[in-house]
Amino acid sequence: MQKIEHFHFIFNAITSQRSSGHIVTTYSKNAVLLSNAKDANVANKVIKELLESLAKKLPHYEEFEVKFMELMFTKSRSKDRNVIKYCLSRLMPDTSACLDINYDSLTIEHLISQSDNNRDIEEIGSIGNLLLVDQITNSEILKNKAITEKLNHLKAENYPLEQSFIPESFSGTSEDIEQRAKNIARHLFQKSQI
Repeated sequence: MQKIEHFHFIFNAITSQRSSGHIVTTYSKNAVLLSNAKDANVANKVIKELLESLAKKLPHYEEFEVKFMELMFTKSRSKDRNVIKYCLSRLMPDTSACLDINYDSLTIEHLISQSDNNRDIEEIGSIGNLLLVDQITNSEILKNKAITEKLNHLKAENYPLEQSFIPESFSGTSEDIEQRAKNIARHLFQKSQI
């Protein structure tokens, strides 16, 4: 099931491909074959063929990266919010300090604050400038602080900065934000292969 989720992440959520009925037909055909499977070997063969068929439909990385780099989240542009939250959650560990992480309760933090009038809004809203934190950290602790203060606080709290593609050298420059967005794109594309 996870491979099918990964397919739709790339095919639908990021690159907005249209299936022209082929995907529905593929699912329908394989659902019938799977329900008629007499044993596990036949069922596994049907699933393998389904995944091979879906893999052939995946767009190339270059197309994925172009569309991924267009993702943006700001107060005035929130249509990509759920996709961005999904992407950022895939960078996080499943557990932290032996506690389960409830991704639904996390909010999107802008490393360079939205209130910074000296920065381009596309840069501020770029996924390369975003990460997930809990509501209290976002609204009460980090608020509109400078990026160095935010990163120092997150580091002190053992936030998985490296795993989120925020190296020690990250200072929030245009280049840092663009490079981080590209690193996230490449990581998620590779992690989502069928």
